[in-house]
Amino acid sequence: MKRKSLLFGLVLFVLASCGKVSPRRSTSTSTSTTTRPAPGPGFYFLPARLEIDLKNGSTGEIYVFNSYAGSESISWVIPKTNLISFEKIETKSNEKNTYHAFNTGSLTISATWRDKEVKCEINIVNTAVKKTSGTEKISIYAVNDYHGHVNETFSLKHYGTFIKQKVNQPNTLFLDQGDTWQGSLESNYNRGRLITDVYNAAGMSARTIGNHDFDWGIDALVENTAASYHGYATPVLAANVYDFDWDSKIIGTTQQSQIGREYVTFTLESGIKVGVVGTISDSCEPDICTPNIMSVEFVNIIKTIQEISDTLRIEEGCDLVIASMHEGYFNYMGTELSSISPLSHKKYVDLGLNGHTHQRESYEENGVTFAQFGNYDNYIGKINLTYDYVTGEISQTDVYTLDTTSLLDDVPTIDPEINKIVDHYNEQTDVIGKEVLTSQLQGEFDRYGAMPNLVCKAMYEEAIRQGYDVSYALCNMSRMVLEGPVVTYASLYEVLPFDNICYIVEMSGQDAYNEMHASGSLFIYRGDNEEARLPIDSSKEKYTFVVLDYIALHAGVNREYDYIPSANPIAELKKNGISYNYREVTADYMRNQTGAINRSDYSSYNIRYDRGQTSQEMVIS
Repeated sequence: MKRKSLLFGLVLFVLASCGKVSPRRSTSTSTSTTTRPAPGPGFYFLPARLEIDLKNGSTGEIYVFNSYAGSESISWVIPKTNLISFEKIETKSNEKNTYHAFNTGSLTISATWRDKEVKCEINIVNTAVKKTSGTEKISIYAVNDYHGHVNETFSLKHYGTFIKQKVNQPNTLFLDQGDTWQGSLESNYNRGRLITDVYNAAGMSARTIGNHDFDWGIDALVENTAASYHGYATPVLAANVYDFDWDSKIIGTTQQSQIGREYVTFTLESGIKVGVVGTISDSCEPDICTPNIMSVEFVNIIKTIQEISDTLRIEEGCDLVIASMHEGYFNYMGTELSSISPLSHKKYVDLGLNGHTHQRESYEENGVTFAQFGNYDNYIGKINLTYDYVTGEISQTDVYTLDTTSLLDDVPTIDPEINKIVDHYNEQTDVIGKEVLTSQLQGEFDRYGAMPNLVCKAMYEEAIRQGYDVSYALCNMSRMVLEGPVVTYASLYEVLPFDNICYIVEMSGQDAYNEMHASGSLFIYRGDNEEARLPIDSSKEKYTFVVLDYIALHAGVNREYDYIPSANPIAELKKNGISYNYREVTADYMRNQTGAINRSDYSSYNIRYDRGQTSQEMVIS
C-alpha cells in the first residue's frame, strides 16, 4: 500500500510540473501541499531524478519529504549554475520549491537535515526541432552602463521585475553590456553585490564586464562573478581578458575565466541556438585605475570575437552569434565583424550590442546592426530579430529604444523576491545616505569646474592638516553636477562615486609644468607656501602634490605611466589608519563648513584654480 501511495504522489507531481507553460520561463504552476497524499516514510526528494524538457515547460515543483521530523527545516544545497534556479534554499517536509530552468545541461542538488543528506540528479534538455521553413521572431533586451541607479523612478525593483518578466517569455534573452554596479551609495556600499543578487534572482541571461567593474579591484570582480542566488549565477563574459606581466609587458596565454567566461550558449524554445561572446575593448584600459588591472590585459576585441564566432558556429552548432561589447565606437569594427568567415561561411556576428560611451545610437553594416542604449536607468533596448529557417540568417532587425518611464505600467507589481533583496541592502545604506553634509550649497557645482575645484581644496587642506608640505592638489572631473542647497551623503556619492585614494606625490618640475598646460579634464588647487606662489618651473627637480591615484599612476594603452611619468608616491592620506579616499575627504570638508558654500568661491577664473595662470606669480592679499 505504501508503494501505491508513493506512485500516486509521483503521478500528481508529474502532472503538476509538466503543464503547458513557456519553456525556460517562470509562469509557475502551483499545487497545494494539502491536496497531495503523504508519500511513504523516509527522507528523499520527490522526484528522486528530475527530467526537464524545455520544449514542454521550464517551471515546475520539486519537494523533499522527511517523515522523521516534518516540522524541522531542510536545507537545500544548490551548486552555482546558469541552468536552473530555485525559489527557496530552505523548506519543510513536503513543502513545494518552485524551479525555473534556463538552459540545457545536468547537475546534482542535495538537501540536508541533521546528519542526513539526500541527492537529486537533474537533467535539462530541449527536444524542440527547428522548422525547415518560415520565420521565427527572437527578442533581445539590452542595457548598458546602468551604473548602480538603484532608487530612481524606474528603480532597481522595477528593473529586476522587468528582467524576470522578459526572460520568462519564449525566445527571449536579456543582456547587459557592462559598467553595471559603480555609481551610487546603495550599489557601491556592497561593491555591486546588490545588483548581482537581483540579476541572479531575475535570471539575467548574461552580463559582459565594463571598465568600471574593475573599480574595486579584481578580487571584488571575481567575488561577484562567482556569486549565485538560489543556485542561479548570471553568466559573466570577459573573452579577451588575459593574464599580463607588468614588468616584462608580456601578455600571457591564459584567459581569465575567474573574471568571466569567453561565451555562453542558449537553446531557445524554438530550437534555435544562440551564442553570446562578451568582450571589453583595450581602449577602456586608460579609463581604469591602473593599479587595479596590472595583472591583466585586454587583447584585440575584433580578433577575439572572430575566433570565438568560428567556435560557436562550427563546434557549438550555434545558429546565431551575438557580440556583447563594452566598446562604444563600433563604426571601425562593423565591416570586420559583419564580414563572412572563411571557416563557418557565415557572418561573424548577427548582432552587436555596445556600451561605454553612454550614447543612444544604432548602426548597420552589411545587414548587421550594432547598437547601444544610453545610460543609467533611462533606457532599455529591445531588438527583434527575424530568423529565416530556410537561409539560416536574420532577414530583418527592428531596434527600439524604450524610455523606462514608459515601462512603469508594465511592472504594476514588484516581484516579492526582488523586493526582498533590494530592501535588505537598502537597510544598510538608508541612514548613511540621509545624512545632511550641508544645507547651504549656493549655486550649481558643475563637473568641469566648481565641483572638482572644491574637491581639490578639500584634498589640499587635509594634506596640510596631516602635516604634509604640499604645493598643489590635483584631481579630475566629477561624475555629475552637485546641486543644493541641501547636500546629503547619498547625493555627494553620486557625484563622486569612486574610491580613489589621495596620494602625496613627488614629481619633476617638467611633469608639473606639463600637467598644468595639458589639455583634458584635470583640476588644481594652488596652495599657500612659497613654492606654490611662484610660477611653475619646468627645470625644478621636485614638486610635492596631493593627487588622486588615478592620475598619479595612470597608464595608457601601451601600459606605461603617461600622466606623471616621474611620480613618486611617498604617502597617502589616511583616517583612523584607513585609506582616506577623495569622497570622504570632501564629505568631511563640507561637514566642517560653518557658513554657505558658494560656487563663486570655487571659480576656475580664480588664480588658485586656473591651470593657465600657474606661469604667473600668485599674490595673496
